[in-house]
Amino acid sequence: MKRLLPIALFLLFSLVCAQAQTSDDVFNQAQQAYLNQDYEKAFKLYKQSADAGNPEAMHNVAVMLIQPVGCVQNVKMAIDYYVKASQAGYNPSTYNLGHMNYMGNLNGKVNKPVAAKFFQMAADNGHPESAHYLGLMYEAGDGVPQDNTKAIHYMRIAATKGNIPLSKALLGFMLTDYTRSEEEIREGVDFLLQARTRMTSPEIDFAIAIEYDHGGHMPLDVLKAIQYYKRAADDGNVYAMRRYALLHLCEAAPQCNPVLGVRYLKRAMDKGDLPAKAVYAYLLDVGKFMPKNKALALKNYQETYDAGGKSMTWYNLMLLLCDQTVPGHNPQKAVEIVKEMAATDKRANEIYNSTLDEVKLNMPDFKDYIEDMKIPLSVRQNRPKIKQNTL
Repeated sequence: MKRLLPIALFLLFSLVCAQAQTSDDVFNQAQQAYLNQDYEKAFKLYKQSADAGNPEAMHNVAVMLIQPVGCVQNVKMAIDYYVKASQAGYNPSTYNLGHMNYMGNLNGKVNKPVAAKFFQMAADNGHPESAHYLGLMYEAGDGVPQDNTKAIHYMRIAATKGNIPLSKALLGFMLTDYTRSEEEIREGVDFLLQARTRMTSPEIDFAIAIEYDHGGHMPLDVLKAIQYYKRAADDGNVYAMRRYALLHLCEAAPQCNPVLGVRYLKRAMDKGDLPAKAVYAYLLDVGKFMPKNKALALKNYQETYDAGGKSMTWYNLMLLLCDQTVPGHNPQKAVEIVKEMAATDKRANEIYNSTLDEVKLNMPDFKDYIEDMKIPLSVRQNRPKIKQNTL
Protein backbone atom coordinates (compact mmCIF):
# COMPACT_ATOMS: atom_id res chain seq x y z
CA MET A 1 0.00 0.00 0.00
CA LYS A 2 2.84 2.34 0.86
CA ARG A 3 4.37 1.69 -2.56
CA LEU A 4 1.10 2.52 -4.34
CA LEU A 5 0.72 6.02 -2.79
CA PRO A 6 3.77 7.58 -4.49
CA ILE A 7 2.67 6.09 -7.79
CA ALA A 8 -0.82 7.55 -7.39
CA LEU A 9 0.58 10.98 -6.54
CA PHE A 10 2.89 10.83 -9.54
CA LEU A 11 0.03 9.95 -11.85
CA LEU A 12 -2.10 12.79 -10.40
CA PHE A 13 0.75 15.29 -10.85
CA SER A 14 1.29 14.08 -14.41
CA LEU A 15 -2.41 14.54 -15.15
CA VAL A 16 -2.38 18.12 -13.80
CA CYS A 17 0.71 18.96 -15.86
CA ALA A 18 -0.87 17.45 -18.93
CA GLN A 19 -4.01 19.55 -18.39
CA ALA A 20 -1.94 22.71 -17.94
CA GLN A 21 0.08 21.93 -21.02
CA THR A 22 -3.10 21.27 -22.96
CA SER A 23 -4.58 24.59 -21.77
CA ASP A 24 -1.47 26.46 -22.88
CA ASP A 25 -1.44 24.69 -26.22
CA VAL A 26 -5.08 25.56 -26.80
CA PHE A 27 -4.39 29.19 -25.84
CA ASN A 28 -1.54 29.37 -28.35
CA GLN A 29 -3.81 27.93 -31.02
CA ALA A 30 -6.40 30.57 -30.15
CA GLN A 31 -3.79 33.29 -30.50
CA GLN A 32 -2.82 32.04 -33.92
CA ALA A 33 -6.45 31.78 -35.03
CA TYR A 34 -7.03 35.36 -33.91
CA LEU A 35 -3.99 36.55 -35.86
CA ASN A 36 -5.38 34.72 -38.89
CA GLN A 37 -8.67 36.62 -38.35
CA ASP A 38 -10.54 33.37 -37.78
CA TYR A 39 -12.39 34.92 -34.87
CA GLU A 40 -15.03 32.24 -34.33
CA LYS A 41 -12.34 29.57 -34.00
CA ALA A 42 -10.28 31.86 -31.79
CA PHE A 43 -13.23 32.47 -29.48
CA LYS A 44 -13.97 28.76 -29.10
CA LEU A 45 -10.32 27.99 -28.34
CA TYR A 46 -9.98 30.91 -25.92
CA LYS A 47 -13.11 29.73 -24.12
CA GLN A 48 -11.78 26.17 -23.96
CA SER A 49 -8.52 27.43 -22.48
CA ALA A 50 -10.38 29.78 -20.11
CA ASP A 51 -12.63 27.01 -18.83
CA ALA A 52 -9.46 25.01 -18.15
CA GLY A 53 -8.23 27.83 -15.89
CA ASN A 54 -6.10 30.13 -18.06
CA PRO A 55 -6.70 33.72 -16.75
CA GLU A 56 -5.40 35.43 -19.89
CA ALA A 57 -7.80 33.35 -21.95
CA MET A 58 -10.62 34.35 -19.57
CA HIS A 59 -9.74 37.98 -20.21
CA ASN A 60 -9.73 37.52 -23.99
CA VAL A 61 -13.08 35.74 -23.90
CA ALA A 62 -14.54 38.67 -21.95
CA VAL A 63 -13.15 41.19 -24.44
CA MET A 64 -14.57 39.28 -27.41
CA LEU A 65 -17.96 38.89 -25.72
CA ILE A 66 -18.23 42.65 -25.18
CA GLN A 67 -17.05 43.85 -28.60
CA PRO A 68 -18.44 41.32 -29.88
CA VAL A 69 -15.97 39.46 -32.10
CA GLY A 70 -16.41 35.86 -33.18
CA CYS A 71 -19.45 35.42 -30.94
CA VAL A 72 -22.79 36.89 -29.90
CA GLN A 73 -22.49 39.80 -27.48
CA ASN A 74 -23.08 38.80 -23.87
CA VAL A 75 -22.02 41.45 -21.35
CA LYS A 76 -23.11 39.43 -18.31
CA MET A 77 -21.00 36.46 -19.35
CA ALA A 78 -18.11 38.79 -20.14
CA ILE A 79 -18.21 40.24 -16.64
CA ASP A 80 -18.22 36.74 -15.19
CA TYR A 81 -15.04 35.94 -17.09
CA TYR A 82 -13.46 39.26 -16.09
CA VAL A 83 -14.23 38.49 -12.44
CA LYS A 84 -12.75 34.99 -12.71
CA ALA A 85 -9.59 36.34 -14.32
CA SER A 86 -9.37 39.11 -11.74
CA GLN A 87 -9.73 36.62 -8.91
CA ALA A 88 -6.89 34.66 -10.49
CA GLY A 89 -4.73 37.80 -10.21
CA TYR A 90 -4.84 38.93 -13.83
CA ASN A 91 -4.40 42.71 -13.59
CA PRO A 92 -5.80 43.73 -17.02
CA SER A 93 -9.16 42.16 -16.11
CA THR A 94 -9.23 43.92 -12.76
CA TYR A 95 -8.41 47.17 -14.54
CA ASN A 96 -11.18 46.65 -17.09
CA LEU A 97 -13.71 46.04 -14.32
CA GLY A 98 -12.58 49.28 -12.73
CA HIS A 99 -12.74 51.18 -15.99
CA MET A 100 -16.22 49.86 -16.83
CA ASN A 101 -17.52 51.04 -13.47
CA TYR A 102 -15.71 54.37 -13.82
CA MET A 103 -17.04 55.11 -17.31
CA GLY A 104 -20.51 53.66 -16.76
CA ASN A 105 -20.15 50.90 -19.34
CA LEU A 106 -22.06 48.44 -17.14
CA ASN A 107 -25.64 49.04 -18.25
CA GLY A 108 -24.93 52.76 -18.25
CA LYS A 109 -24.33 52.86 -14.49
CA VAL A 110 -21.35 54.82 -13.15
CA ASN A 111 -20.04 53.49 -9.83
CA LYS A 112 -16.80 55.26 -9.00
CA PRO A 113 -16.33 53.87 -5.46
CA VAL A 114 -16.47 50.35 -6.92
CA ALA A 115 -14.17 51.44 -9.74
CA ALA A 116 -11.67 52.69 -7.16
CA LYS A 117 -11.68 49.32 -5.40
CA PHE A 118 -10.86 47.49 -8.62
CA PHE A 119 -8.22 50.05 -9.58
CA GLN A 120 -6.63 49.73 -6.15
CA MET A 121 -6.54 45.92 -6.34
CA ALA A 122 -4.63 46.10 -9.61
CA ALA A 123 -2.53 49.13 -8.66
CA ASP A 124 -1.35 47.52 -5.43
CA ASN A 125 -0.36 44.57 -7.59
CA GLY A 126 1.79 46.88 -9.74
CA HIS A 127 -0.58 47.66 -12.63
CA PRO A 128 0.41 51.13 -14.01
CA GLU A 129 -2.83 52.06 -15.80
CA SER A 130 -4.91 51.29 -12.71
CA ALA A 131 -2.49 53.33 -10.61
CA HIS A 132 -2.89 56.24 -13.06
CA TYR A 133 -6.67 56.35 -12.74
CA LEU A 134 -6.57 55.86 -8.99
CA GLY A 135 -4.08 58.71 -8.69
CA LEU A 136 -6.45 60.99 -10.62
CA MET A 137 -9.37 59.95 -8.44
CA TYR A 138 -7.50 60.71 -5.22
CA GLU A 139 -6.29 64.05 -6.56
CA ALA A 140 -9.83 65.15 -7.46
CA GLY A 141 -11.69 63.39 -4.65
CA ASP A 142 -13.59 61.58 -7.38
CA GLY A 143 -15.26 58.49 -5.90
CA VAL A 144 -12.75 58.45 -3.03
CA PRO A 145 -11.82 60.97 -0.31
CA GLN A 146 -9.46 63.62 -1.67
CA ASP A 147 -5.90 62.71 -0.67
CA ASN A 148 -2.86 64.34 -2.30
CA THR A 149 -0.44 61.92 -0.64
CA LYS A 150 -2.23 58.90 -2.10
CA ALA A 151 -2.62 60.67 -5.44
CA ILE A 152 1.14 61.16 -5.67
CA HIS A 153 1.81 57.60 -4.44
CA TYR A 154 -0.29 55.97 -7.14
CA MET A 155 0.71 58.36 -9.91
CA ARG A 156 4.33 57.58 -9.06
CA ILE A 157 3.61 53.86 -9.61
CA ALA A 158 2.12 54.68 -13.01
CA ALA A 159 4.99 56.98 -13.95
CA THR A 160 7.82 54.68 -12.88
CA LYS A 161 6.54 51.13 -13.37
CA GLY A 162 4.54 51.88 -16.49
CA ASN A 163 6.74 54.62 -17.90
CA ILE A 164 3.51 56.33 -19.04
CA PRO A 165 4.29 59.84 -20.37
CA LEU A 166 0.95 61.27 -19.26
CA SER A 167 1.48 59.86 -15.75
CA LYS A 168 4.95 61.43 -15.64
CA ALA A 169 3.46 64.76 -16.66
CA LEU A 170 0.67 64.65 -14.08
CA LEU A 171 3.07 63.52 -11.35
CA GLY A 172 5.32 66.40 -12.36
CA PHE A 173 2.43 68.86 -11.93
CA MET A 174 1.52 67.37 -8.56
CA LEU A 175 5.09 67.64 -7.29
CA THR A 176 5.79 71.13 -8.65
CA ASP A 177 2.93 72.68 -6.73
CA TYR A 178 4.59 75.56 -4.91
CA THR A 179 3.44 74.17 -1.53
CA ARG A 180 5.67 71.08 -1.94
CA SER A 181 9.23 70.81 -0.64
CA GLU A 182 12.23 71.94 -2.69
CA GLU A 183 13.27 68.31 -3.21
CA GLU A 184 9.81 67.32 -4.43
CA ILE A 185 9.63 70.28 -6.81
CA ARG A 186 13.00 69.38 -8.35
CA GLU A 187 11.80 65.80 -8.74
CA GLY A 188 8.60 67.10 -10.33
CA VAL A 189 10.54 69.17 -12.85
CA ASP A 190 12.54 66.07 -13.75
CA PHE A 191 9.33 64.12 -14.41
CA LEU A 192 8.03 66.99 -16.57
CA LEU A 193 11.23 66.94 -18.61
CA GLN A 194 10.94 63.15 -19.00
CA ALA A 195 7.33 63.47 -20.13
CA ARG A 196 8.22 66.20 -22.62
CA THR A 197 10.58 63.85 -24.49
CA ARG A 198 7.64 61.58 -25.35
CA MET A 199 4.61 63.84 -25.66
CA THR A 200 3.71 67.34 -26.82
CA SER A 201 1.83 69.48 -24.35
CA PRO A 202 1.68 73.29 -24.00
CA GLU A 203 1.01 72.86 -20.28
CA ILE A 204 4.21 70.86 -19.80
CA ASP A 205 6.22 73.37 -21.83
CA PHE A 206 4.73 76.22 -19.82
CA ALA A 207 5.53 74.55 -16.49
CA ILE A 208 9.14 73.92 -17.53
CA ALA A 209 9.45 77.49 -18.81
CA ILE A 210 8.35 78.87 -15.44
CA GLU A 211 11.12 76.93 -13.69
CA TYR A 212 13.80 78.21 -16.08
CA ASP A 213 12.31 81.71 -15.86
CA HIS A 214 12.32 81.93 -12.07
CA GLY A 215 15.27 79.70 -11.19
CA GLY A 216 15.50 78.29 -7.69
CA HIS A 217 14.46 74.72 -8.43
CA MET A 218 16.67 74.54 -11.50
CA PRO A 219 19.33 76.88 -12.93
CA LEU A 220 18.00 80.24 -14.13
CA ASP A 221 18.14 80.20 -17.92
CA VAL A 222 16.20 82.90 -19.76
CA LEU A 223 17.04 81.47 -23.17
CA LYS A 224 15.59 78.06 -22.32
CA ALA A 225 12.61 79.74 -20.67
CA ILE A 226 11.94 81.62 -23.89
CA GLN A 227 12.20 78.44 -25.95
CA TYR A 228 9.68 76.61 -23.78
CA TYR A 229 7.36 79.63 -23.52
CA LYS A 230 7.32 79.89 -27.32
CA ARG A 231 6.51 76.19 -27.72
CA ALA A 232 3.66 76.52 -25.24
CA ALA A 233 2.45 79.76 -26.80
CA ASP A 234 2.46 78.33 -30.32
CA ASP A 235 0.37 75.41 -29.00
CA GLY A 236 -2.21 77.79 -27.52
CA ASN A 237 -1.18 78.41 -23.89
CA VAL A 238 -2.32 81.96 -23.08
CA TYR A 239 -0.05 82.44 -20.06
CA ALA A 240 2.91 81.51 -22.24
CA MET A 241 1.85 83.95 -24.97
CA ARG A 242 1.82 86.79 -22.46
CA ARG A 243 5.09 85.94 -20.74
CA TYR A 244 6.88 85.31 -24.04
CA ALA A 245 5.67 88.71 -25.23
CA LEU A 246 6.79 90.49 -22.07
CA LEU A 247 10.28 88.98 -22.17
CA HIS A 248 10.68 90.53 -25.63
CA LEU A 249 9.00 93.82 -24.73
CA CYS A 250 11.00 94.45 -21.58
CA GLU A 251 14.18 93.50 -23.47
CA ALA A 252 15.00 90.64 -21.09
CA ALA A 253 15.23 88.15 -23.92
CA PRO A 254 18.48 87.53 -25.78
CA GLN A 255 18.04 89.05 -29.25
CA CYS A 256 14.78 90.58 -28.03
CA ASN A 257 12.26 91.45 -30.71
CA PRO A 258 9.59 93.99 -29.65
CA VAL A 259 7.64 93.45 -32.87
CA LEU A 260 7.38 89.76 -32.01
CA GLY A 261 6.47 90.73 -28.46
CA VAL A 262 3.54 92.87 -29.62
CA ARG A 263 2.37 90.09 -31.93
CA TYR A 264 2.20 87.53 -29.11
CA LEU A 265 0.67 90.10 -26.77
CA LYS A 266 -2.19 90.56 -29.24
CA ARG A 267 -2.60 86.79 -29.50
CA ALA A 268 -2.98 86.58 -25.72
CA MET A 269 -5.49 89.46 -25.84
CA ASP A 270 -7.52 87.64 -28.46
CA LYS A 271 -7.69 84.69 -26.05
CA GLY A 272 -9.17 86.97 -23.38
CA ASP A 273 -6.05 87.50 -21.25
CA LEU A 274 -6.66 90.68 -19.22
CA PRO A 275 -3.04 91.36 -18.17
CA ALA A 276 -2.04 91.23 -21.85
CA LYS A 277 -4.77 93.72 -22.69
CA ALA A 278 -3.61 95.99 -19.86
CA VAL A 279 -0.02 95.96 -21.16
CA TYR A 280 -1.27 96.61 -24.70
CA ALA A 281 -3.18 99.64 -23.41
CA TYR A 282 -0.03 100.90 -21.69
CA LEU A 283 2.01 100.60 -24.91
CA LEU A 284 -0.62 102.66 -26.74
CA ASP A 285 -0.73 105.12 -23.86
CA VAL A 286 3.01 105.92 -23.91
CA GLY A 287 3.71 105.14 -27.57
CA LYS A 288 6.17 102.35 -26.84
CA PHE A 289 6.81 99.92 -29.73
CA MET A 290 3.71 101.31 -31.51
CA PRO A 291 2.23 104.72 -32.37
CA LYS A 292 0.84 106.61 -29.37
CA ASN A 293 -2.96 106.53 -29.27
CA LYS A 294 -4.38 107.65 -25.93
CA ALA A 295 -8.00 107.34 -27.04
CA LEU A 296 -7.48 103.68 -27.94
CA ALA A 297 -5.47 103.20 -24.75
CA LEU A 298 -8.38 104.60 -22.74
CA LYS A 299 -10.75 102.19 -24.47
CA ASN A 300 -8.54 99.17 -23.68
CA TYR A 301 -7.94 100.25 -20.07
CA GLN A 302 -11.68 100.69 -19.57
CA GLU A 303 -12.53 97.32 -21.12
CA THR A 304 -9.93 95.59 -18.96
CA TYR A 305 -11.20 97.37 -15.85
CA ASP A 306 -14.82 96.46 -16.60
CA ALA A 307 -13.88 92.82 -17.28
CA GLY A 308 -12.35 92.40 -13.84
CA GLY A 309 -8.83 93.74 -14.27
CA LYS A 310 -9.38 96.64 -11.90
CA SER A 311 -6.16 96.37 -9.89
CA MET A 312 -3.94 96.41 -12.97
CA THR A 313 -5.61 99.31 -14.81
CA TRP A 314 -7.36 101.67 -12.42
CA TYR A 315 -4.45 104.07 -11.96
CA ASN A 316 -3.62 104.57 -15.65
CA LEU A 317 -7.32 104.68 -16.49
CA MET A 318 -7.78 107.42 -13.90
CA LEU A 319 -4.93 109.47 -15.42
CA LEU A 320 -6.43 109.33 -18.92
CA LEU A 321 -9.92 110.13 -17.66
CA CYS A 322 -8.47 113.27 -16.07
CA ASP A 323 -6.53 114.27 -19.21
CA GLN A 324 -8.56 116.90 -21.07
CA THR A 325 -6.61 116.28 -24.28
CA VAL A 326 -7.92 112.73 -24.53
CA PRO A 327 -11.20 112.16 -26.38
CA GLY A 328 -13.64 110.58 -23.98
CA HIS A 329 -12.01 111.99 -20.84
CA ASN A 330 -14.32 112.09 -17.83
CA PRO A 331 -12.97 113.49 -14.52
CA GLN A 332 -16.13 112.56 -12.63
CA LYS A 333 -15.73 108.94 -13.68
CA ALA A 334 -12.10 109.08 -12.54
CA VAL A 335 -13.27 110.14 -9.08
CA GLU A 336 -15.75 107.25 -8.99
CA ILE A 337 -13.00 104.78 -9.89
CA VAL A 338 -10.68 106.09 -7.18
CA LYS A 339 -13.52 105.93 -4.67
CA GLU A 340 -14.30 102.34 -5.65
CA MET A 341 -10.66 101.25 -5.40
CA ALA A 342 -9.96 103.12 -2.14
CA ALA A 343 -11.46 100.31 -0.07
CA THR A 344 -8.92 97.75 -1.28
CA ASP A 345 -5.97 99.66 -2.72
CA LYS A 346 -3.61 101.67 -0.48
CA ARG A 347 -2.59 104.11 -3.20
CA ALA A 348 -6.18 104.72 -4.25
CA ASN A 349 -7.06 105.37 -0.62
CA GLU A 350 -4.26 107.94 -0.33
CA ILE A 351 -5.43 109.72 -3.48
CA TYR A 352 -9.06 109.67 -2.40
CA ASN A 353 -8.26 111.21 0.98
CA SER A 354 -5.85 113.85 -0.35
CA THR A 355 -5.94 116.89 -2.56
CA LEU A 356 -4.37 116.76 -6.00
CA ASP A 357 -1.61 119.10 -4.80
CA GLU A 358 -0.58 116.58 -2.15
CA VAL A 359 -0.33 113.58 -4.48
CA LYS A 360 2.13 113.07 -7.32
CA LEU A 361 0.34 111.40 -10.21
CA ASN A 362 3.05 110.01 -12.47
CA MET A 363 2.85 107.40 -15.18
CA PRO A 364 4.60 104.24 -13.90
CA ASP A 365 7.79 103.07 -15.56
CA PHE A 366 7.17 100.28 -18.08
CA LYS A 367 9.33 97.68 -16.31
CA ASP A 368 7.70 98.50 -12.98
CA TYR A 369 4.27 98.24 -14.57
CA ILE A 370 4.80 94.85 -16.19
CA GLU A 371 6.42 93.43 -13.05
CA ASP A 372 2.87 93.01 -11.80
CA MET A 373 2.16 90.96 -14.91
CA LYS A 374 5.01 88.52 -14.27
CA ILE A 375 3.71 85.02 -13.70
CA PRO A 376 4.20 84.19 -10.00
CA LEU A 377 5.27 80.75 -8.87
CA SER A 378 1.85 80.29 -7.31
CA VAL A 379 0.33 80.16 -10.80
CA ARG A 380 1.04 76.44 -10.59
CA GLN A 381 -2.27 76.19 -8.78
CA ASN A 382 -4.10 77.77 -11.71
CA ARG A 383 -2.47 76.15 -14.72
CA PRO A 384 -4.76 74.75 -17.37
CA LYS A 385 -4.89 70.98 -16.91
CA ILE A 386 -3.80 68.65 -19.63
CA LYS A 387 -6.24 66.05 -20.88
CA GLN A 388 -6.12 63.41 -18.18
CA ASN A 389 -8.36 60.50 -19.06
CA THR A 390 -6.64 59.22 -22.18
CA LEU A 391 -3.65 56.94 -21.74
